[in-house]
Amino acid sequence: MCSDIKLWRMKNFRFLLYICMAGMAIPSGAQDGAIRMAGNAVGLENLKVERSGSNLVVDMDLRLDDLKLPSNVRFVFTPLVKGSGNVRQMSPVVVNGRR
Repeated sequence: MCSDIKLWRMKNFRFLLYICMAGMAIPSGAQDGAIRMAGNAVGLENLKVERSGSNLVVDMDLRLDDLKLPSNVRFVFTPLVKGSGNVRQMSPVVVNGRR
């Protein structure tokens, strides 16, 4: 019984964090190890994923320093968590250009 629980936990700990961005380029690794997106204008740094009880806690810094958005343009960053054949969409981060 205990080994079944451990096996179940191990399977649930196997997950990948995928970044889904509407209309954005596929992320590529930068020299500093951070994930860069949108033509290197957006960076994902300090990614930490851990399980706390029945919750999955994802902590990350989204660097938008180099992002230049024209008026009335929206940037939507939607993280996805994939594991055990399931995909869960996290809350999107929306950045709007100036009006």
